[in-house]
Amino acid sequence: MSSHHFVTGDIVCFQSRAMMNLPDSFEITALLPQREGTLQYKIRSEHEKFERVVREDDIELVHARPATNNIPANIRNG
Repeated sequence: MSSHHFVTGDIVCFQSRAMMNLPDSFEITALLPQREGTLQYKIRSEHEKFERVVREDDIELVHARPATNNIPANIRNG
């Protein structure tokens, strides 16, 4: 089983924003299990009143959660 690359509190953005009207960044609010072989996350923007569910391969890290910047994700996840 794969482990998540991101943790709650990390700030991420969509890898491809072409022709999308989306906020610049989102905070990971929850780690979700795999679906169709890909890990998922709940994310939220401070500019929206709802959460989104995204696939791990659709997002990239903007800023790691404070105090964990130098800790690899597989260790941060416990």
